[in-house]
Amino acid sequence: MTAVVLATTAAAGTYFLFTAAVLGWRDLRWPRPSATSRHQARRRDWLVQAGLADIPMRELAAVMAALGALGAFGAYAVFGGILPALVTGAFEATKR
Repeated sequence: MTAVVLATTAAAGTYFLFTAAVLGWRDLRWPRPSATSRHQARRRDWLVQAGLADIPMRELAAVMAALGALGAFGAYAVFGGILPALVTGAFEATKR
């Protein structure tokens, strides 16, 4: 048991040293993303490339969730199991 505690403590210390040195974190809180972060810029570029620039992200997520649910219900009706339904629903939501 002592070995597990020591290994966990060493792993946490390594993580904190890495984040302090490489990422520039100075405390234990996650940094807040800025309003114009790179992630949002990449998402906006992807939407423009896909021809969906004028569609709000909330509406796109709602359509993807509806298609995923419809695919999951259909797979459940065909296969009669929850695992094939979840997998099919996930693929259906992300393929469009």
